[in-house]
Amino acid sequence: MFILITQIILMIFPVLILVSLFHFLLTGNTPSINTPTSSIKYLSEIIPLDKDSVFYDLGCGNSKLLRSLSKKFKNTRFIGIDNSLISYIFSKIAVLFGNYKNIEIKYENFLTSDLSSATHIYLWIYVKDINLLLEKLKKELKKSVLIYSLDFPFEKLSPIEIINLGKEKKFGHTLYVYRLTP
Repeated sequence: MFILITQIILMIFPVLILVSLFHFLLTGNTPSINTPTSSIKYLSEIIPLDKDSVFYDLGCGNSKLLRSLSKKFKNTRFIGIDNSLISYIFSKIAVLFGNYKNIEIKYENFLTSDLSSATHIYLWIYVKDINLLLEKLKKELKKSVLIYSLDFPFEKLSPIEIINLGKEKKFGHTLYVYRLTP
């Protein structure tokens, strides 16, 4: 029975990947990509979280960032949002089997999700989507929320900080940190 279930999953997985790829090609929306492992290490060191924090990862991919942060910040609430069925299923399984009690994974479009409880928001999405998201964030978030954008800055918002994550290496990244102002 286990072998049959494994074979079914292995047959479905490539189909879901193709569906995700076609969705990206047809809509131009950010494809399902995961935060690089090298950046996760830096992020877990610089993002200040505590028991009152609610950390959202918009387009959470395989939820590796959330799972890594959850190990360090056990009293923080983490919410991952992804509209890729593959990423959602993988993340739900990883969170369930990893017994991460403080992580919730949602199968939603972050452009329509309720983000009002966030204290921190992380994203690694293309400029087209990031600029669509800005107006929503301005309307929905408290002014104290910190927004972390990997590699793609908002066009109409100035960062309060720009952090180089491993830029001394071949594939470093840039983290733009924002706080909305009235």
